[in-house]
Amino acid sequence: MQTLEERAVAEALRDSGGEAIRLYVAACSERMVPLFIGLRAGVPGREADLDFCVWSVRDLWHTGQPLADAAERVGVLGRFPEH
Repeated sequence: MQTLEERAVAEALRDSGGEAIRLYVAACSERMVPLFIGLRAGVPGREADLDFCVWSVRDLWHTGQPLADAAERVGVLGRFPEH
């Protein structure tokens, strides 16, 4: 069941367009990436994954710059073991 808040957010994003969606994703990611980094920092072989997450969140905030490789980045994240 969808809550009133979830419905309001979904409606606002649907009506606002690409920049608002990108900022929403950036804000959500900004909250989750530190958790990922905290859990995976120091794990051998994950350094590139940590950097990738940090760069991706940074790039999401720059709405004036296109994210031409957004689909590729989603694919990379989908291959993380945590997915």
